[in-house]
Amino acid sequence: MSHFKKNILDSRQQLAPERTLNRKITVFGTDPVGMACAHAIANRGLATEICILDKQSSTLTGEILDIKFGAYFMDNIKIIGTYDFEKSMGSDIIIIASGVTRLHGESQAELLEQNHELILKIVPKLMIYNNNPILIVFTIPNNILTHLAWKLSGLSSSRVIGLGNILYTSRLNNMMADRLGVSPSEVSTWVIGDTGSHSIPVWSCSNVAGVRLRDKYPKIGKEGDGDNWNRLHRNAVELDDTISSSKGAACWSKAIVCATLVHDILNNTRKIRNVSTLAKGHYGIKKNVFLSLPCVVSAEGVKHVLRLPLDVEEHHKLQKAAKEADVFRPGSGLRQIRY
Repeated sequence: MSHFKKNILDSRQQLAPERTLNRKITVFGTDPVGMACAHAIANRGLATEICILDKQSSTLTGEILDIKFGAYFMDNIKIIGTYDFEKSMGSDIIIIASGVTRLHGESQAELLEQNHELILKIVPKLMIYNNNPILIVFTIPNNILTHLAWKLSGLSSSRVIGLGNILYTSRLNNMMADRLGVSPSEVSTWVIGDTGSHSIPVWSCSNVAGVRLRDKYPKIGKEGDGDNWNRLHRNAVELDDTISSSKGAACWSKAIVCATLVHDILNNTRKIRNVSTLAKGHYGIKKNVFLSLPCVVSAEGVKHVLRLPLDVEEHHKLQKAAKEADVFRPGSGLRQIRY
């Protein structure tokens, strides 16, 4: 790696060897997020086979009948629905899209108490029948449960990816574009670290077509910011509550993200996506924790982590997020998850 490349990209310590892909995708979960993910993957023609896996129920039967016969209009895609984990054998990518969604006012500990059992049950079963797949985890709280999925899977950390703050980043870029009157594609900013209200907007690196906003607005995101740019970040996060109270889950935006990540992996695009990944060894983090960071996504999973030039306050917040993730203590009745 060249000296310049080393200054902006941190290589992953754990990289699995590349493998030949047969473009089989397994989606666990027939809730709205899982089915939206399966639909997005099928509609973009990304897979030759999609296995939709869930517990046996009339919902599974109905969803499969609904999507399977629409596949007639798609390019040679085999779609199966099953509660038999063995049918997932040979998957290149496994998407865990099931789990309880967050209700307004519900804490991370309460969510964890409900959703961690799902990860504990399904990941070991999936790994019995699949050799070195890439796992994409959508279940929340995402950083913690992506970490748990990694530990249970035995996979290289590069091959376990969480949703992280990719949606917050997308929302914030769109809101900034609206305020500035430009296309969202011209805006670049990141929301890193923990998820939800504790996520960190990286105002020091925000730019429009290469023009650094802090050079024009020195107080952006800081105390005394008369334009209250931090309000945009809060709005991006609070959309979770708005969407959950009106329809239950942000299934379509998550499905678009899912199909995008699947496309990146299958086509080795090396696009930079803001996903949950093992943070140890990056930004001076020594804890074995998962956080949302800008990552180069390739056929190997996370190939590199982008080294953002954080300011002192942002760096401090990221270190704090790592510390809190390491000592997180779930609610009563749930054993502490530490690795």
